[in-house]
Amino acid sequence: MKWIFLFSISLLISSCQNKTNHTYLNFKVINDDEIIELNNNKKIKGYLVKTDIKNDTDTSLKFWIMSDSWYDNFGYNVHFQFFDKNSTKSVPELIVIKPNESMTFVAKLGVSDSIKKSRIKEINAGFVLIYEHEYNIWQHTQSINEIILQKQKMNQDLIWGNIKFE
Repeated sequence: MKWIFLFSISLLISSCQNKTNHTYLNFKVINDDEIIELNNNKKIKGYLVKTDIKNDTDTSLKFWIMSDSWYDNFGYNVHFQFFDKNSTKSVPELIVIKPNESMTFVAKLGVSDSIKKSRIKEINAGFVLIYEHEYNIWQHTQSINEIILQKQKMNQDLIWGNIKFE
């Protein structure tokens, strides 16, 4: 009986250790000939990119973004920038992604001339998670952008993914 109990416990521990609990970041280039209009009426060529954040855990993922500038949550290892609608009314928004669900963002991606000339086929990008408890909408001790910059410097709470150019 003792052996059955020990065997059952070891199976339980082993099954718990094999469960993967991750949040994934997936990118897909939808259009590689996208025209991006900048604030100064200048136009550049870029990419239209679909970004999925997948919560492959057993608990809800709750994090903060700015409603019209969610792309500020991205950290990069090369020179590129996401563009979305121009808005001056961006407000903090708490996002909840339930277990085994995902959220999709679509935005234009501008890439620096040096990256275009180098013909790089893949770039690394990370999404900075600002967890629900790390920002209080009623107490403005730190802005979301300040928290993002701090986490980027410390390489903390980033979900990494690759954007592939073909």
